[in-house]
Amino acid sequence: MNADERRLRHDKNGRRRIGVHRRASAVALPSADLRQRIERVRRGLYGLYADLCYFKTCPPAHRERLRLELDWPDVGHITSLARALAEEERFSDWVRFNRLTKSA
Repeated sequence: MNADERRLRHDKNGRRRIGVHRRASAVALPSADLRQRIERVRRGLYGLYADLCYFKTCPPAHRERLRLELDWPDVGHITSLARALAEEERFSDWVRFNRLTKSA
């Protein structure tokens, strides 16, 4: 576990956050393809976190440039999907909502 993962998994007092690294004992072992996808998501998230941390302390002009370069509706969509995937019921709601907004 790298420093970014430790920072995300523990609060500021060093206590482990609840539900951060649950083991899926009731779920069948994933296929090689699924393991690769999960690992790519994990690496991508922690890599993104590390890159975003730069923008916490960089000059304001750098943050402004980031704001100009990114498509913020896409960022919002990706963020909401990532949050929804944490729980199946929340994900089902997310899918229904996105179907409604696409048809409207």
